[in-house]
Amino acid sequence: MLYLGGIANGDTGGMSTSDQHDDLVTGPGKERKVESPCVRICKQDRQAGFCIGCGRTVQEVFRWYDMPDSKRRETLAELPGRLESVKLNTGE
Repeated sequence: MLYLGGIANGDTGGMSTSDQHDDLVTGPGKERKVESPCVRICKQDRQAGFCIGCGRTVQEVFRWYDMPDSKRRETLAELPGRLESVKLNTGE
């Protein structure tokens, strides 16, 4: 059974869109999925091979919601190093 909560009747209960999506996926009161690291600066650095905003590759961005939490955590752990490498290469 798919849990729709109050979303089906338009009542969001003060939840954000991402919270609503997570409740649809996990159900109420269950552990939330690992959130996206997106910071709304979506620009892929072709030389580096990842987004200069969040540090994810194009594949990681598009597969994020299908990834298991373990893979999301693994990816999140790699992001600071990726973003630091861009700063070092660009002198920022």
